[in-house]
Amino acid sequence: MLQLRSFSLTALVLLTAPLGIIGVTATLLPRSRPGGGLVLTSRSDLDQPGHYLAHTDPATKQLTVLAVHGFAEQLDVYVQDGELRAEHAFSIFGLPFLVLHYRIHRKPASPAA
Repeated sequence: MLQLRSFSLTALVLLTAPLGIIGVTATLLPRSRPGGGLVLTSRSDLDQPGHYLAHTDPATKQLTVLAVHGFAEQLDVYVQDGELRAEHAFSIFGLPFLVLHYRIHRKPASPAA
């Protein structure tokens, strides 16, 4: 039976990292940040944003993909006091368990030789 699904043409950001024999993919929805900046989030009413585990069987080349429900992340990127900053927050079933704070500085110009 053929099933047709409608979907929105929403731009998503995909981040993929190998984890042993399994690949982990985060599909994040980009949003404007109030006051300037960017928010990338897996929290959405859309069905695509979220986290997925993928494995390809080496013998059969069959791909298996599993959604990881309950895991969420949000990356909040902004400029403050002339610095590029980011807060990267993770939660499981709505309970925060890790927040990483980044400060990104421009590399000083090297003196002319």
